[in-house]
Amino acid sequence: MARFLSTITRQFFVISNFVTVIIFLIACLAGYSNPVTYFYIALLGVGFLFITIALVIFFIILLLYRSKWALLSLAALLIGWVQIHALFAFNISPSFSKKKPAGSFRVLTWNVSRWDEMNKQSKGGTSDRLKMFEYIKSQDPDIVCIQEFFESRMPELFDVNIPYFTRQLNYPYYIFANDFATFNGAYEHGVALFSRYPIVDTFRLQYQGSDPGKPGESLIRATIDVNGKRINVYTTHLQSFRFTDDDYRNISHIKRADDTDSIVEVSKGIIAKFKRSYSVRSRQAVIVKEQLDKSPYPEIICGDFNDVPNSYTYFTIKADRQDVFVKKGFGLGRTFVGISPTLRIDYILADKGLALLQYNKTRLPYSDHLPLIADFAFP
Repeated sequence: MARFLSTITRQFFVISNFVTVIIFLIACLAGYSNPVTYFYIALLGVGFLFITIALVIFFIILLLYRSKWALLSLAALLIGWVQIHALFAFNISPSFSKKKPAGSFRVLTWNVSRWDEMNKQSKGGTSDRLKMFEYIKSQDPDIVCIQEFFESRMPELFDVNIPYFTRQLNYPYYIFANDFATFNGAYEHGVALFSRYPIVDTFRLQYQGSDPGKPGESLIRATIDVNGKRINVYTTHLQSFRFTDDDYRNISHIKRADDTDSIVEVSKGIIAKFKRSYSVRSRQAVIVKEQLDKSPYPEIICGDFNDVPNSYTYFTIKADRQDVFVKKGFGLGRTFVGISPTLRIDYILADKGLALLQYNKTRLPYSDHLPLIADFAFP
């Protein structure tokens, strides 16, 4: 009887492993498959970490059983190594010095969630805006890329931010893309780039919005003269899923799995938002890649891509550029603090012609995104 149960258990693991291998290999295609055509492959890419963990577990179990089918798991993991490495960085002891290395320039990127100004009412009329400025000042970046940059046009309601950057923080050169104006023009927000080095040329491309006939956010570029050498620095904020508070509550509801009928219903709405955002974001990714490929100078792209490292968005924009987290970081590199601890959706990608010296990510409570910093030098 014991032998029979052992055989049945072993066969269960063999079959489960085989199914997981197939799912894993399909998920590996997410980085190369346009989600407009292959939407469900893109969805598998979102769960790539968990699929990989399951495959590793089956590999270990089959090794313990001394089953030759463990080789199938190993082969799949080797085939998917590029995707695994994009997801997880293996630099065991990443270090970061707040003092910039000699001859380097420092780039900081951060989705500041409109400087926390939209939370003033819930915080008694205050925000974390000044704390965020103090953090930027303490890191001493030479180039600052901001997504969801918020600028007041009614100082009696909100403080202005561009003058703070140019005067108090000493960034005399900047470009700001006013993508959205709200509350009857009380404020604007979009993407912005500030520099202590001279900006000799700028460029802005505004995407088509997710709503027909309405513009979306922008890709901006600054050509910067760094001690006589020029680089092109880009920043952008790609299409989000536009989750509302109700959507986040529905996701929590799905996690609890306490009502099958309602789970099916709310899942349909969430999947519809996934499909719509993937469609828009894939087009934006192609546009970004085309602009980066035109650059006559070494380029750096910073931004909130709103997509994971196993996605079509990431692989399209990254191409043969270096991902600073993969080269200098460790672990999963979470940058978005909501929904799941596995989400890395903010990036600094750089031309391989630039020397990457160090990288850092700081855990701060002020925004739902975490700031990223990288130091570069010309070879």
